[in-house]
Amino acid sequence: CSLDVGNEQVEQGEWEMSTWVWNAEQQQAITNGEYKRSFCMIGPAGSGKTSTLRGVINRMLETHAIPILQSSTNNLFSGTPGVVLVSFTRRAVRNIAKQMPEEMRAHCLTVHKLLEFAPEYYEEPDENGDYITKMRFAPQKNSMNPLPRELQFIVVEEASMLDTELFAKLIDALPDPTNVQFLFLGDLNQLPPVYGQSILGVKLLELPIVELTQIYRQALESP
Repeated sequence: CSLDVGNEQVEQGEWEMSTWVWNAEQQQAITNGEYKRSFCMIGPAGSGKTSTLRGVINRMLETHAIPILQSSTNNLFSGTPGVVLVSFTRRAVRNIAKQMPEEMRAHCLTVHKLLEFAPEYYEEPDENGDYITKMRFAPQKNSMNPLPRELQFIVVEEASMLDTELFAKLIDALPDPTNVQFLFLGDLNQLPPVYGQSILGVKLLELPIVELTQIYRQALESP
């Protein structure tokens, strides 16, 4: 299996990103990453979103644009780069992790895992005024117990499926959200959230957009 990127073709599994020739849109995404701009990157399947993401992360690591974590959580560890790739579904997390360098795979998490959702018990009155115990899942990472301050680059994969309410919980868990760079990755033809409004739709109105239109995974005339 081979992969076209820009004007070059390389064998999958033998990616040497320094030799790739990026097209103009891919290069814009890499530049946005290097200059710590939050943005959306959209495009259909086969347009090179994941490959471009790798280019963004590699450039940011090379230029030390991503700080090193100084503290750990249940799923993030001190001494590693302060970047995570999150999604709503485990399937999306597994798929993106396969495409990342080995050292980055532990940084691919569901939003729920990053925020350490866990059972929480509470009491609520019923129609008779008696209190009954109920259970809900709630994030253990929040404004009172935040994520590491050095976590300054968050990639949201399949952003169309992440609802605004869950994204608000992620923002609440960041010590200084204004200091965090976001990359919202998605396809306009992807499914919307099960509940609520898609965060991708909101961010497309707020942030710069890089749209990848050139298809590399298969021939251009392929349906």
